[in-house]
Amino acid sequence: MGSLKTNVATANIYGLSLAQVDGLNAARRQLMGDCQLTGDVNGPLAVYSKKLANRLMALRDQPYLPLYIQDFMTDEKLAECSAESTGVYIRLMCIMHKSEQYGTILLKQKHKQSKDVVSNFAAMIAKQMPYDFHTVKKSLAELIGENVLSVEGDMLIQKRMVKDNAVSEKRSKAGKTGGEKTQEKNKNFAKAKTEANDQANTEYENDIENDLKRKEGEGRKPDCYPGPDQIPELLLTDTQIGSICQLFKITKQQKVDNDEVNALFEVFKIQNLTGKKFYADQNDIFSHFLNWCKTQNVTKNEKGNPKNGSRPTTGAEQLAEKIRATVQ
Repeated sequence: MGSLKTNVATANIYGLSLAQVDGLNAARRQLMGDCQLTGDVNGPLAVYSKKLANRLMALRDQPYLPLYIQDFMTDEKLAECSAESTGVYIRLMCIMHKSEQYGTILLKQKHKQSKDVVSNFAAMIAKQMPYDFHTVKKSLAELIGENVLSVEGDMLIQKRMVKDNAVSEKRSKAGKTGGEKTQEKNKNFAKAKTEANDQANTEYENDIENDLKRKEGEGRKPDCYPGPDQIPELLLTDTQIGSICQLFKITKQQKVDNDEVNALFEVFKIQNLTGKKFYADQNDIFSHFLNWCKTQNVTKNEKGNPKNGSRPTTGAEQLAEKIRATVQ
């Protein structure tokens, strides 16, 4: 809230009560708090700024005359004037309110008919009033004589109105400058916010694209191993083949050779490496193959050779035999 002195000055200039000034200050503080971070140049803060700018516009552009009742009623100089002069004075202030130079009336060249300045002003002003020339001339002489009005060269002046206009012009200019700075600040904030959102959206879209590529097999992670193009290149090492031979010898009391183990591995790849399951690495594949072999049997005749000559007797062995024949 502004100081009491500031609020009183504002109330006097704009014809408001102190309660109304306090209300305006409260509304301004609330709007500033609500809109400080929005960057909305068309929001409530902007609307309030426009209304405030209208209130601070040049006095002559306002449709009413700021009449300070207390000052008017207690003006000792005006109290010395007649009721007739007071009526002319009020009409004069209305004309001065619409003058190009607020609070003054300029004596035009064509009305300089005599050396008597009051008569010249009366002749010009009487045309804008419902009073005759003599009434206006008598009232002007009295108002000037009591120092309610003053004459400076070709200007008839009401000093209080001139002073108030100077204050109004300064505040209007300051309000316009401040409003432009505020709107520029809000525009910059809104621009920065939009750029940040665009950058965030771009990053989000890139993440989605990368996810799609991973799902399609591009940029495959280790836990998506092996890919379709890697399966034919998978081969067992001599150590791994030896481990499988020992497995059959110990758990099944069966003797298998290297070719039979490789044939089993080819069958394993066809049955299990279908793309439904992926492995961390080749050792992970071998672990699965080792467990798979525990469920397989190689049946041979009494002489130690596979039954039916050289043909394996299990379905897996038959399939492996076909694969070997195809490879050869």
